[in-house]
Amino acid sequence: MFDIVNLFYNPETNVISDECGFMVFDIFNIVTPNRLFLFKQQKQHMSTWNDFGDLIVLYYGEGEDGNYEY
Repeated sequence: MFDIVNLFYNPETNVISDECGFMVFDIFNIVTPNRLFLFKQQKQHMSTWNDFGDLIVLYYGEGEDGNYEY
């Protein structure tokens, strides 16, 4: 069994937050530096697996109404 972790990136503030809106400070325990670099360069949503077998879904940017577009 695996967990699904949704993370939201705000490019204006360069902050990644979790589903509850809390900032993620130690992102490299969740996503590798290479995956995070690719995510920021591609500027689009991305799904990846971490070393523990969890599905990590990264959402890029906010919509006009403040909600993330899926």
